[in-house]
Amino acid sequence: MGMRSSSLTRIGTHGGAAEDPVLFERLLRPKRSLGPIGFWLVIGVVGVTSLFNGVLFLMLGAWPVFGFYGVDALLLFVLMRSNLRRAGRSWESLRLTAGRLVIEHGDHRGVSHRIELQPYWLRVDVDRSEVGQNRVTLTSHGQRFAIGGFLAPSDRAHLARDLSAALDRLRGGA
Repeated sequence: MGMRSSSLTRIGTHGGAAEDPVLFERLLRPKRSLGPIGFWLVIGVVGVTSLFNGVLFLMLGAWPVFGFYGVDALLLFVLMRSNLRRAGRSWESLRLTAGRLVIEHGDHRGVSHRIELQPYWLRVDVDRSEVGQNRVTLTSHGQRFAIGGFLAPSDRAHLARDLSAALDRLRGGA
């Protein structure tokens, strides 16, 4: 099942003598719609436009406006760069073996969290409460864990379907 985006990546099957073989594994990363070239293109267009408009207002005698055009371009640069850096560092990893599902989350600050769940009691739910949106939650022993929150709705649906199918195979249902 190929994904159109690179935000959902199949890692592969690992196996070792001391460890159960991996039945399902995904590395989830936020989709980056704007690469480095696009970033500099947007900043360049905004910068040139701001400079042109600022000079125009300067020539008309409205000299205080000139500075504001530079400030908004600089603020856009800082905010976009910060957003691109944060989004690039977030990730989630899912690894299903016969004995456990390991979920690891990493945020933009480099802090990671690890959750281990027993797969036989695990239920995958897709909450479609908002139109056009869905939320994938894993429920086990009364606890709920959301996964793939930064993925596109179609990618979350694919993730839920693939994980549910892997759990069904593990339990002998497929």
